Amino acid sequence: MMTHVSVNLISPTMIGGQDTQACDDPPTLRVPSIRGMLRFWTRALAGGSPRQAESDIWGSTETGQGVSVLCTGWLASPCRHLVIRANADHGAVRPPMVQPGLERVHIRFRLPDPQLLPRLRAVVWTWLHLGSIGRRARRGYGSLQWVPETGDLLSEFIDFKPEKDLASRDTLRTYLAKGLTKTLEIHPPMIVPDRVTGDWFRLQTPDQVFVGRELPDGYDPAGGSTEQTLHGLAEDSRGHAHGELGSSAKPRHASPMMWRVFRLATGKLVPVMTWSPLRTASVPPSGLHDYLTSNLGISRSLAGNPLT
Repeated sequence: MMTHVSVNLISPTMIGGQDTQACDDPPTLRVPSIRGMLRFWTRALAGGSPRQAESDIWGSTETGQGVSVLCTGWLASPCRHLVIRANADHGAVRPPMVQPGLERVHIRFRLPDPQLLPRLRAVVWTWLHLGSIGRRARRGYGSLQWVPETGDLLSEFIDFKPEKDLASRDTLRTYLAKGLTKTLEIHPPMIVPDRVTGDWFRLQTPDQVFVGRELPDGYDPAGGSTEQTLHGLAEDSRGHAHGELGSSAKPRHASPMMWRVFRLATGKLVPVMTWSPLRTASVPPSGLHDYLTSNLGISRSLAGNPLT
């Protein structure tokens, strides 16, 4: 069985080709990167059996081939690299990034068993609405947006009309809450604690997802105000500033949060954050907390509870 979903790029992405410090020309979405993100979200939705869920959908050495992924189309044509300015403290120039564009990329899936379709739909929807791709994917770079087409993979999962569901921040919140509720019905969590702990990034409740304020579009090649607002400096748990937002104190751990951006029908950008603590802790009063609430306007989750 074959099915597909189409996407376009909303925020700059760092996707290396054979040379990890350069982009393919024309820039492409690489299948290994797509599979890696889909496996990640499969584990995040899997409750108490992440490896088993991953094996069921994507296969393993024991079970054989699962769902296979193909990709056609370019992220941008011609290749348009966007280079972020050098770090003044270290003199390091970040890798080139591909600018957002209207080009449409088709991601195709081959299913060995049609019974996998509901779970695949839920995983793909979650990745495209809460995740990104490429370097700094947890920081909003590489955000992709679903372009609905009749008969595509997600058309029978949820009704998505961009002109309506992306009309404002509030309509986006309503749409995400509806999709996440359906996702968690297909991938029910085993437990729903107040704060999710453990070694895995887990998604178990709408209380983990926050929608920020509307921001003006404008990714400036020199590092414009919108980009600084979305990906600016923050403090770690010791109050030390870092160039990468949400960086943690050593020893390093995976960030307990990730975010991406949506482009509304008005052209404004809206950040969406997913919170999944790896340790039993809340966001303390800090530069990071101020950034989330003041800069991004993140205050209440999809469940209506405040960021604490």
